[in-house]
Amino acid sequence: GEDRFLRFKRLYSDADARLARVAVTPDRHLARRWQEASGARAGWRLLRRTIPRSDRTAVSIDGSVYDGADPAEWMPFMRELVQVWRRPDLTVPRACQRGGSLWCDQSVLPDGPTRFIGPVWIGAGRQLAGVDSVVGPAVLWDDPAARPPAPELPWRRLEPVGVLHEELQPRHLNRVQRASKRLFDIVFSLIVLALTLPLYPLIMLAIWLDDGPPFFFIHRRETMGGRQFPCLKFRSMRRNAERLKEQVAHQNLADGPQFYIERDPRLTRVGRWLRALNLDELPQFINVLLGHMSVVGPRPSPYEENQYCPPWREARLSVRPGITGLWQIKRSRAQGLDFQEWIRYDIEYVENMSWKLDLWIIWQTLLHLLHLRRG
Repeated sequence: GEDRFLRFKRLYSDADARLARVAVTPDRHLARRWQEASGARAGWRLLRRTIPRSDRTAVSIDGSVYDGADPAEWMPFMRELVQVWRRPDLTVPRACQRGGSLWCDQSVLPDGPTRFIGPVWIGAGRQLAGVDSVVGPAVLWDDPAARPPAPELPWRRLEPVGVLHEELQPRHLNRVQRASKRLFDIVFSLIVLALTLPLYPLIMLAIWLDDGPPFFFIHRRETMGGRQFPCLKFRSMRRNAERLKEQVAHQNLADGPQFYIERDPRLTRVGRWLRALNLDELPQFINVLLGHMSVVGPRPSPYEENQYCPPWREARLSVRPGITGLWQIKRSRAQGLDFQEWIRYDIEYVENMSWKLDLWIIWQTLLHLLHLRRG
C-alpha cells in the first residue's frame, strides 16, 4: 500500500496441484497393463504389487504443468522447452542447427545481419528482414501459410535433458517394518484411548463452562504424499483466536512459519491447563487409528507451513506425521533457532527412523510429561 513494501511470501508449488506422481518404465508390457487399469488408483496398486521395492526408486523433481487447451499457456511452455531441449533435431526431422543455440526449420536461412542471443527457435516461413537482434529464450512461430505437414515424430530417439544432477536413493522401510510400525500405532492408540476416554466428558464439560462449544478444534494438516486430513484437538483457544492473532502478531517469537508467544492471550483458562498437561492432543490418537498419523513422526503441519523449505517438505511428507517426535523432545525454544531446529530434527528422524529410535522418543516424551506434572 502507498508504494511501501508489505511482505514477501514463499510459494514453492501451485495450490491447485501440489504433488503429481509419474511412473517411468522401459517395460512395454508393464506400460500396457497400466493403460488397461480401470483408473489411477488401480494402476498404482498394480505397480506396487508387480514391482518389488528393491527394483524401484522415487525421485522428487521440480516441474511445470501447462494447459494445452489454453493458447495463453503455449508461449511460456515453449520458452521453457527451448531452454532445456538441447537436441530437437533428434526428434523433429526438419529442425536444423544454425550455430550455437539457434535452431531453424530447414526452409529458413538466417544469413542476414540479425544477431541471436540465447536459445532461439525459428519456425517455417519466417522472414527476419529488418530485425537487428533476437534475444532468447524465444520462439518465432511458423508462418501459417508456409507451415509444412507435421511429420511422424520418432519418439524413441528422444534424448534425456540432464535435469537430474545426481541420482537419489531414498531410504525405505521394508514391508515388514511398515506393517509392524502400523500395528504398533494401532495397539498403542487403542490402549491410550481406553485409558483416557473417561477424561473426555470432564474435559468437554470444562471447555463448555469456560467458553462454550465447540469442544474440538479441527485443522487441515498434511500427511504422507501431501494428502490433507482433519487433525483433531480439544479446543484450547478462544473462538475469535484468528482475529486476536492479528492484534498480537508483533509479539511472535518463532522464526519460521509457526506462531508462538509467551502467555498467549488467545488461550482460554481451560486451554492453558490443557496445553500445560498436553491433554489437548489426546484426540489425535483417533487420527492414528484412522491412519492419518503415527505415534512417532514429524509434527503435523498445514500446507502453508510446508512451503518454507522444499527438501524439508519432501522428507517430512515421506512418512506419517506423529503425535510426538524428535523436535518435540529436543527443541531448545531459543529465539531465532526454533525453525532451524524443526527442520534439523524432522530430517534427522526421517533419515534414521527405526524401532529403537521410536521407543526412545516415546520414553523421553513420557519423562517430559512426568517432569511437567511434577513442576
